[in-house]
Amino acid sequence: MVQVIKRVLLRLMNSESYKQFVSSEKAKKLLREGEQERKKQRIQAGIQGIMQGNVSNLQSAELLEHLPDVVSQIVHSADHSQLETLLQKLVNHLDTGEIADRTQLLNSLILISENLVSENEWNYADPLLHRGFKWIRETERSDRLFERAVILLERAMQHYRQSGDEARGDIILSLFYQIRSGTLRKSSISQAIVGNAQDRGIQRSSLPELLNKCFLDPQNDVLSN
Repeated sequence: MVQVIKRVLLRLMNSESYKQFVSSEKAKKLLREGEQERKKQRIQAGIQGIMQGNVSNLQSAELLEHLPDVVSQIVHSADHSQLETLLQKLVNHLDTGEIADRTQLLNSLILISENLVSENEWNYADPLLHRGFKWIRETERSDRLFERAVILLERAMQHYRQSGDEARGDIILSLFYQIRSGTLRKSSISQAIVGNAQDRGIQRSSLPELLNKCFLDPQNDVLSN
């Protein structure tokens, strides 16, 4: 039986149709590898262009899609010298640049921020978080991007408090209070998003401290809401 199978396979491999199939698959593999290399070169050129001031490269959907991976690779590399400059240029472009697809740029920046926070790279995450604070205050959106940005600020608030920078943590808490109380006009969906993020973000280790502050300073509406 085994010999029969071997003879059939040998006959198949020597057939013209099989040879054409193998040749076609090799050609497809070469095309894929060539396209991957060209894509890598386009992305590298795009990043270099941004660093040189050509922020029009941020109109590229391909570049925005791969930008978070590029930043992660830089974070894990030995040379971080250009990372802060790159991140600042991205933030500046969100403020001043002409943006064909603001949603895609926001998604890229939020994903970059999420990755940096997960890696505890707070020094690099700070300018993005600062811009995220401003965006949450100004935006009328109440979608998944808004929710992810709120969750990031909630994590930042916890980090600042744990690291002793309570003033920065209280600035974020104040923004959340303004949204939930209606002082800062937002939709009911946005208010619910902030409420849910805060409820999930409460840590048992910090709850006694927060309660103690409320009792010590009962007039502090920010802390007691």
